[in-house]
Amino acid sequence: MSVTNINCSISLANLKKWTVYKVNELTGKIQKQIFIKNNPTINYADLILQPQTLSYGVYKCVYTVTMAYNSPNFTNSVETYIKIIPSGLVLSSLKLSQPIYGGTIQITRGQNQTIQFDPFLFTYDIDNVAVITSLTFKYSCQLIQSNLPQGYPVIPGSNQTIYLNDFKLNASLSQLNACFNSSGNILLKRLCS
Repeated sequence: MSVTNINCSISLANLKKWTVYKVNELTGKIQKQIFIKNNPTINYADLILQPQTLSYGVYKCVYTVTMAYNSPNFTNSVETYIKIIPSGLVLSSLKLSQPIYGGTIQITRGQNQTIQFDPFLFTYDIDNVAVITSLTFKYSCQLIQSNLPQGYPVIPGSNQTIYLNDFKLNASLSQLNACFNSSGNILLKRLCS
């Protein structure tokens, strides 16, 4: 938002305009001007950009006001920089009665009750760029006993998390599989893409 203050006793036509430039993030040099079509706010003090108008990167936005009075016109500009960054994925593998936007989910199931994980159905991309069905999901799990997290299992001698598929593919990791094979304990599942 820009505020334009004009201290002048003569009634003049004020022309307002926004100009947007793509900037090289490393050098700060202008790469090209971005022409924003069908946006009436380009000629107002408040520039409103619809989602996905600009791709990821750094932009220089220049606000110019011209006082039209015979000749010469008086023009002044100010500039600001913005950076468009990816919003990321909202990971969810469970259908819940209330929507959840990422984070940890705690659910309760009794003995012999199943839990169905379907991250392809319940995960979405805020920017609508990723093809969810092309992603690979990994599950990790940790026990929580007496309200104390026991940590995610790691490969001995490393700091690498062991995921569910690792247990399935490597029988020697079965002694670390207390989380996925546990019953009557609280489990905390971590979903990664």
